[in-house]
Amino acid sequence: MINIAKALGINIKKYRKARGLSQEQLSEMVGIQPRQMSKLETGVHFPSARTLESICVSLDISPKELFTFDFDFSEEVCLADGTFNISNYRVLKSENVYHLLNKENKSRNTYTQNNEKQIEQQFIDMAIRTKETISVEYFENNQYTNTIIYYPDGSYKIFDNNSDNKKLNRILKDIVKISNNKEKLEFIDLALSAFEDPDVIPELELILKGLKLAQR
Repeated sequence: MINIAKALGINIKKYRKARGLSQEQLSEMVGIQPRQMSKLETGVHFPSARTLESICVSLDISPKELFTFDFDFSEEVCLADGTFNISNYRVLKSENVYHLLNKENKSRNTYTQNNEKQIEQQFIDMAIRTKETISVEYFENNQYTNTIIYYPDGSYKIFDNNSDNKKLNRILKDIVKISNNKEKLEFIDLALSAFEDPDVIPELELILKGLKLAQR
């Protein structure tokens, strides 16, 4: 799900690091607690208008810069999680040997006689420790089996067949086409939010009714 709060948090962190500031330093400049800044950067909370203004002043950027997102839809996990700070791995199993490949830095770790549960727990612990979402593609005897997305809160989601990935890739291609259209992205965000928050359904129904009227 495209989550504006998480995308905004990524930008805050990006500009903070570009200015050579720590979270503590920026939070002091903005006038909030470091734990609040941490929640803003991870997308847990969305800043108030006053805090947004203070962040822009402290980082010497315009609101437009802060809300200009460099969306990268090259991985289906971006849609599933709504965040773009992702580590990608691949697990290759052959008999009792597991090869863990980091797709970004090409590093490889080999584990002998490790069961799959231990491997999964390692990724769960890694996601919690690094506070990053981790995408892992699993292969057995060179055959793709599934993709598991591990989240920083310790949860995970399994995409266990090719039809799941095909649907996600089709949706991603559509999103890429409209990635510069703020209104359409907001509609998609609202639609996906309806799965978790029933309170947004009336608003979504009203928009859909307007679309139907416009097509007559």
